[in-house]
Amino acid sequence: NNVNRVFTNLFTSSMISRFKIPKELYPILKNRNKLLSQLNEKDIESVRMGIQSMRGKRDELPQITVAIIAYNEEKNLFAALQSIAHQKVKFPVEVIVVDNNSSDNTALLAQKCGAKVVKENNQGMAFARQRALIEAAGEYYACCDADTIYPSNWLSSIIHPLATNQKVSVTYSLHSLIDENENYSFGFYAYQYAKLAFVYLQSIKRGQLNCGGASMAYRIQQARDIGGYNTQLKRGADGFIALKLSTAGSVSMVADRKALIYTSNRRTLNDGTLWNAFFIRLKYGMRHLFSFLTTQKIPSS
Repeated sequence: NNVNRVFTNLFTSSMISRFKIPKELYPILKNRNKLLSQLNEKDIESVRMGIQSMRGKRDELPQITVAIIAYNEEKNLFAALQSIAHQKVKFPVEVIVVDNNSSDNTALLAQKCGAKVVKENNQGMAFARQRALIEAAGEYYACCDADTIYPSNWLSSIIHPLATNQKVSVTYSLHSLIDENENYSFGFYAYQYAKLAFVYLQSIKRGQLNCGGASMAYRIQQARDIGGYNTQLKRGADGFIALKLSTAGSVSMVADRKALIYTSNRRTLNDGTLWNAFFIRLKYGMRHLFSFLTTQKIPSS
């Protein structure tokens, strides 16, 4: 019994540490779920200075464009921008926030933080991401979500394979969930391990299915050459552009913990309980299991 208990404790500790939020992000976590009026002016100024410092000289083109799309994300956006402002990169970086018809202070907050703010009147993620791609001035495009926090080495980690290997056309990284209910139960971590196994299964032949707007990167010109995002898609636009970009090179997972992002579990909460979320994804996985082990055909249009 003692031996079993030791192994159980070691397994549990290992599982939790895999997804545990690092201490460096704790100060940023404190700024989640805050309206613009609730934020500290010194924190806002610090983010603005960080984003300006990353941008470098205005007369030089940025090498990387970081794009965040946002629809009524006033409560989440500052923490995301704060984490972006702390990125450790050697290249000049521009930060674009696409305001997709927000009715709150999303656009004003982004402006105060020093981001370039553009408006997209057509509602939807694909339209917003396409707007960012049109506006981007960099060589590389890194996608972000407004409800996500990024460790300081995230950007350099997902750009590195693109900058050093022409045979790679798309990169993406893994993610850990932030529990909005702040329970962080054993089941919460077990769910993430099950989901991680599913991600690795898909990466064998269909890595594009793991590509989401919260953390993926590619070369801007290659994306423009294939026509950018399919704005007719209500879901799956990120995976679709990754699939089309795979004609130019491989879709590469960046599994390094330095690239692990931390994102809200609000989509999981929409499914009800963790069990509901787990079974929804399990049924989907079982239904498509064999297709995951085959190469997906690229549509001609």
